[in-house]
Amino acid sequence: MLLIVRPGAVAGHFLQNSGGDLFGRRTPGPQTVAHTARRPAFPGSGWILACAALAWLAAPTRAEPPVATREFLRADPARSLQFPADHRPHAGFRTEWWYYTGELDDGAGRRFGFQFTIFKVEREPNPQGDFRNDRVFYMLHFAVTDPGAGRLHQTERIQRNFPGLAGWSREQNELYITNNTLQISDGAHKIRARAADIGVELDLDLRSRLGPRLQGERGYSRKGFTPDAASHYYSVIDLVGEARLQINGVERRLRARAWMDHEFASNALAPDQIGWDWFHLNLADGRRLMLFRVRSDTARDFTAGALFSADGAVRSLAPNELRFTPGRRWNSPHSGGAYPVEWNLEAAGCRIATRAWLDDQEMRPALSRLEYYEGAIDATVNCQGIETTGGGYMELTGYSRKMSGRI
Repeated sequence: MLLIVRPGAVAGHFLQNSGGDLFGRRTPGPQTVAHTARRPAFPGSGWILACAALAWLAAPTRAEPPVATREFLRADPARSLQFPADHRPHAGFRTEWWYYTGELDDGAGRRFGFQFTIFKVEREPNPQGDFRNDRVFYMLHFAVTDPGAGRLHQTERIQRNFPGLAGWSREQNELYITNNTLQISDGAHKIRARAADIGVELDLDLRSRLGPRLQGERGYSRKGFTPDAASHYYSVIDLVGEARLQINGVERRLRARAWMDHEFASNALAPDQIGWDWFHLNLADGRRLMLFRVRSDTARDFTAGALFSADGAVRSLAPNELRFTPGRRWNSPHSGGAYPVEWNLEAAGCRIATRAWLDDQEMRPALSRLEYYEGAIDATVNCQGIETTGGGYMELTGYSRKMSGRI
């Protein structure tokens, strides 16, 4: 997952589509996605408080010094990630996300894909980690792919960093946006997603045997050719467990397998970087792959990847070991984007052919308007003549509009 949100753009889009003012009075215009309170905050909080929170973010705060006097923190190759501390939010970085994707199945051929991602965005540097800072907000993207019904269920939440709305709860050891929560403790990852606006609930109880795997150079992951184009990045690649999925009142108990990425950074895309293609794959032989390229419209693309053995040992992949060749495209009738839904990839001497479960897995968040493709995929793999299969997720951005300048 490589998404780096430009805070002003998100806040601006949200305010343009809020349908109300600071006091919750209805005004003409499009409506927001519904919000439901996770725990008692204020009567009738919902989307009205979310609207007010983003309005506060857009307005100047008299007590704070000018932006020019402070700087965001940058990824540092000398930094050593420590756990469990680095599972938690990192104050002072412009953008951070906790990203889960995976497959749910009933053991009888019915399967679902899911994405659950929480973003933390600081509109101005917040090095002290003030939990009431009105320059910090959280965003949730939640989606379930149902190939049996040929449908992607998706929703979005945006809330100010404030007790009862969104943030990190030390008492409950959880990250939350209203009633959507994430807990990480002793190898256990618990997710509770509630999206009444699309009729979907998801509970995930996952465990990892291997624990966090550091990406890049000991957790310092380059995203471009300049020194500041980098993030701190680790993954949990072997999450397995149980799920409870409810769609429109129909409940299922399912097996779950998932991949988690956690990144924090302050860099943005260079003007020539138009988007990226990112893949994670679980192979039937126990190995796992992470691959990405950041596409440029004037210079060479930046590529990177990692190969994980069955026991979790990681080998970073050099650019000359990677090749990304798009195949069949799906033309989105919603955004106009032409997304490659089939790919031929090469990595670490393996030839990989991927295909999306469902063509239309385009995320179209109503508030941030950061449309992108987040989709479950199957893969056939040939490594030095040995055939195997696999599956995972791919993320594709910049196919409807350039991402540089928007993030």
